[in-house]
Amino acid sequence: MQEVGNLKEVYDLLPLTWFEVKQQLESMTEDFISYEDYICICYKTKISQQQDREQLIDLLHRLGLVLNFRDHSILKYTNVLKPNWVTEGIYALLSDENLKTKTKGIFTHADLICILNQERYPTERHGYLIGLMKEFELCFALESTPPQFLIAGLLPKDQPDETELHDETLEFQYHYKVLPESIISRFIVNTHEKIHNQIYWRSGVMLQYQENNEIYNIARIKADPEDKKIFITISGRQETRRSFLGILRDVFQKIHKSLPNLEITEWVPVPNYPNHPPLDYQELLGLEAMRESTITIGKLKLKFNLRQLLDGYESKEERQKQFSIHNQYNTTYHQYGKGDNFAGDEVEGNKIG
Repeated sequence: MQEVGNLKEVYDLLPLTWFEVKQQLESMTEDFISYEDYICICYKTKISQQQDREQLIDLLHRLGLVLNFRDHSILKYTNVLKPNWVTEGIYALLSDENLKTKTKGIFTHADLICILNQERYPTERHGYLIGLMKEFELCFALESTPPQFLIAGLLPKDQPDETELHDETLEFQYHYKVLPESIISRFIVNTHEKIHNQIYWRSGVMLQYQENNEIYNIARIKADPEDKKIFITISGRQETRRSFLGILRDVFQKIHKSLPNLEITEWVPVPNYPNHPPLDYQELLGLEAMRESTITIGKLKLKFNLRQLLDGYESKEERQKQFSIHNQYNTTYHQYGKGDNFAGDEVEGNKIG
């Protein structure tokens, strides 16, 4: 983020008055200023149009030079702040030995009083810091009284015993050239309302799909950091397995889009042959688009009906849509090149971790 902020060409395109506001905000001694104070700074530097002020604060937010969430239902009430107030506060929580070893990532408002510097992080700001951690997909609220929160990145590493799935399952895999640790923890935070029996660990989670208070499906989502893969396995009612997988893939797609230059491939197992190497899902979609009706696996001396195989994962309409999106992504990826460093790639998201 800092490298992008220092790119001279980014600021060459800005009016001088915008650059002056940027410098004032960077040099301010306060961790916070009100949005009204920001407007006053803009007026003093002759930025009088509301549209210009909003465009400037949005740009500085995307560059990570200040943070402002005026469109957020909760965070909009707390002003313009320096990112290091956020990062240093969050780092204090992530590095706290008690949270790491005893509570396994669970903390309360009382813990913040003990952990954080009370002069810089007064009690009235604690709710805002927690709100930012939720916004950055670092933690979520547990159903408890008094309120408790869980930092997914501090969960125990060991996989619990209650993660076995029985009978027929639907399986899907993501393979990564580099697997960021934040993907699975952000996924856990995003899907916390579906967690099954509070079963989660550092690299995985059990989720449930239910309708009318009846559980139809259980899913195990597990990351293998060494092998750089994420595995989705869904058991339960066949009629809803595919739609549940679609929900989970949508969450991963959102996370993947926020990480620039991430190289991912999607894979599915060979039906009834779990020990055989999986099949490239986009390759299967491409074969279908070429009007192929079967896929041949020579080692097994078998042919599989391509449509029946793919129908287990998505409807034909969804497959065509996803294949089109995947091709557009690849075209853009190869057009810019994975080594290009342009500001649009770097500043998207303001994610921490």
